[in-house]
Amino acid sequence: MAKKELLPADAAAADEPAGKVRQILAAARHLFLEQGYGDTSMDAVAKRAGVSKATLYVHFESKERLFAEVINQARARLRDAIVAIASEAHSDPVETLRLIGLQFMRFVTNHDSLTLFRTVIGETRRFPQLGQTIFQTGSRDLLELIATIIGDAAARGELTVENPRAAAAHFVALIKSDLHLRCLLVSFYQAEEADIRRNVEAGVAVFMSHYGPRDPRPDAARPSA
Repeated sequence: MAKKELLPADAAAADEPAGKVRQILAAARHLFLEQGYGDTSMDAVAKRAGVSKATLYVHFESKERLFAEVINQARARLRDAIVAIASEAHSDPVETLRLIGLQFMRFVTNHDSLTLFRTVIGETRRFPQLGQTIFQTGSRDLLELIATIIGDAAARGELTVENPRAAAAHFVALIKSDLHLRCLLVSFYQAEEADIRRNVEAGVAVFMSHYGPRDPRPDAARPSA
């Protein structure tokens, strides 16, 4: 393959360390999506990014760390969206959870996310540390973020939660239901917005039925005479 030519703006940006990192990540993302993890070499990434192997290894000591950063870069947009939702003044926890759920499901069911997820699953046998690295550097952080939001809502009396981390895991499992698995396993299937909304609405309803606020009055559960 011929060396990828850099546009003038790209070449200028690549002179700066941050610009080189962005260029490396863009090249790596393209190759991982196109060829998978096992068939993508650091040589190929360096060539496509227009940098030397020495420069590549200055920023990423291994292909595993490079792949993890490609995943993290994608997840960063989801994290930012969730943080923005949590920072807004939603008086109704159902609305907050619904908005978070929609952002989460749109992310995990889009084509690139599914391709990268399939890559991780397919390569964990040959590269057993890969899955653990991805989980530790991204999945766990997202779950902790959602747990913090749920815990804050519980502190305000909007939810009844003893273990926010467990509640966050339940929330994610409920909104994913079987839709995410279907998208992963049926390659020609593409989740529609209506599918995503239906999953999220149902998941939030079940979550709130268990973790919703409790009426503190002793006689609240008694039927009126």
